[in-house]
Amino acid sequence: MTIITNAGRITDKQIYALYSEACEAVKKLDFKGLYPIAKNPSSSLLVLDFDGTNSVFVTNPNDVVWYSGLKKRVVKLHETGYNVAISSGRGLDDLQRVIGIPQIKNYAGIHGNQILLNGDRFRNYLPKERQIQLRQIYDGILNSLNENHLPIEIEYKPGSMVLHWREYCEKECMSANELSGFEKELFDEVIDPVLDKYNTQADSNLRIKATNHGMNADFSAENARNKGHALLDFAFLDCTPLYKNILVLGDSASDETMIRMADELSGRYNIYVVSITVQQKSTPDWMMKREYPHIVLPYCKQTDPDNKVGGVPLVGFVYDRLLGL
Repeated sequence: MTIITNAGRITDKQIYALYSEACEAVKKLDFKGLYPIAKNPSSSLLVLDFDGTNSVFVTNPNDVVWYSGLKKRVVKLHETGYNVAISSGRGLDDLQRVIGIPQIKNYAGIHGNQILLNGDRFRNYLPKERQIQLRQIYDGILNSLNENHLPIEIEYKPGSMVLHWREYCEKECMSANELSGFEKELFDEVIDPVLDKYNTQADSNLRIKATNHGMNADFSAENARNKGHALLDFAFLDCTPLYKNILVLGDSASDETMIRMADELSGRYNIYVVSITVQQKSTPDWMMKREYPHIVLPYCKQTDPDNKVGGVPLVGFVYDRLLGL
């Protein structure tokens, strides 16, 4: 197992300096765990996260773009014979739009609550009652944000909701301590009171929780499906594995459930994980439970958003190993 700790929050100026160092470090990583996958593309499943892993983090999800060079690499992976699946918190229609690769037929949207297999087998696990409950919470939080004069982006999707405060905090030039205090106040005075109000009125399978991923909070049902369940949908049919090898590629914040599931399966199946350390968060202890092939990439925005460095995003090195480049 090879670990590179993350660099914490860094400025754009530091990004340019750290990127070349990160690339050199990634080039020295032990990619031997990927060899069985690279030798057998047709019998291997690649489950890829999108936002923050293959794309730049953005305040407005509609503005998302692929990291430079990654889209063509994913297309090449498909053409080489790999079985590619995309797992995301986005709704299925929106996810297919931003991916923009018609050849890919396997998707998980809304954190595993919408599943599309082979382009024609669609499953929707979102009960109507949960969507109504979430809409009530959305309206309540929106009103509270307006009352507190907080210009924070709130994204509502059928079955899920995300609160973004990255742009607001960056405009305010908050320090790490100020950011921590702001997030605590946001939860104490805006988010938690609304959740307490509507969760009290709901039965257990409709209660909504808010998970702070750093600069955003994801709202979902406490017992809802997640990306870990989606991994099972992609990889198994009636408990029978469909592939000899499985590679999970995501980040250490929003893909925790998917990586946890890979961790649980690793003792019985050929599971490989590549994860990206996100922002200030160090690699969580739970990612170190088993000694299975696991590569952790450092976080430095992979490359600068404007691609001024002109280098390959760090995930690109993984794709290149799989393509034998």
